[in-house]
Amino acid sequence: TAITWDVEQNANFAFSGVLPFQNGRMGHKGIYDVNSIPDFWSWFSVGLAPLFWPGGWGENEVRVNTATECGGAKDALDGWGGWKAAYTTGTINSATIPAPCPEGQDPVQWKQSARNFFGLQAGEASGVEGNYLFFHSIVGGVRLRQERVETVSCSAYDKEIREALHKGKCKEDGHPYSLEPELSLALSMRSQYVNLPGGE
Repeated sequence: TAITWDVEQNANFAFSGVLPFQNGRMGHKGIYDVNSIPDFWSWFSVGLAPLFWPGGWGENEVRVNTATECGGAKDALDGWGGWKAAYTTGTINSATIPAPCPEGQDPVQWKQSARNFFGLQAGEASGVEGNYLFFHSIVGGVRLRQERVETVSCSAYDKEIREALHKGKCKEDGHPYSLEPELSLALSMRSQYVNLPGGE
């Protein structure tokens, strides 16, 4: 489907360019390259979220790069979020291109037919927000849930061998987490394993 193709091909991370201080030039990894916890959050925040919740009309590389050079380090940090305002208060905010910035002087002007298609009211500038692939309407945010099982003491006939291989706890047997789940199972949650202590 169009959604599957978009997520697989366009939800990229591991960008060349020093994000967030430079425009990401090329995302070298995708959903199938998520191999760690940092990978997941990079893919989710840099790759997936901009696809599902666009913040405005997309622009070509020249205009995006120009807009980036018109802002400073503080603008870049505040734009990406994730830091409290108190943490970026003293950050130098000198821009490479001083004001007035050439980018943003001529925003996108929608034709009336396009405004009618998106149902734009007077004063609303863009039909991009709240729409995905110019077809689907975004009606809510994302909900992340995690299943967790209890840890137990590992069983082994030879304690010395077991501790040489693994010193931590083990999970109970009988859970299908060692295999890629069937689609029908992946789309549902087992409520007895959700919102357990330790998953905050």
